[in-house]
Amino acid sequence: MVDLNLKPGAVAFVNGAAVMLTPEGQLKVSAGAQVLTSEDLLSSAAEADSPTKKIYFVLQSMLLDPEHNDVYRKELSDLLCDRSEATELPPVLRSLAVMQNLVEHGEIQSAMEVCRRLIEVDKAIVEAYPANR
Repeated sequence: MVDLNLKPGAVAFVNGAAVMLTPEGQLKVSAGAQVLTSEDLLSSAAEADSPTKKIYFVLQSMLLDPEHNDVYRKELSDLLCDRSEATELPPVLRSLAVMQNLVEHGEIQSAMEVCRRLIEVDKAIVEAYPANR
């Protein structure tokens, strides 16, 4: 078992199932379980306000709603292709390829971690090179 220290009242998702935390803010989860905390979640598609966040939202949907992965895989493929065509930056292209490979091997949560890092890269680029310069 793995101990997670989370804020009381927060929700975590284990293999797509929502689990309420104890008043002490702890949840015991079997080692190796796929876990998302509220800090990891985009609460709606509207919150996915960039191409990379849209990829993240689809990955999140794949993890939380595995019954519809065929639909999500097609959407993910389209989003990854669009994002690849929109950049020439090798680290971004490599990250997109890594995400695709991870998904193909069923490692959705690992793909989400790569995507979270790419969201931070995107944010740094936008801050360094604002569109209205």
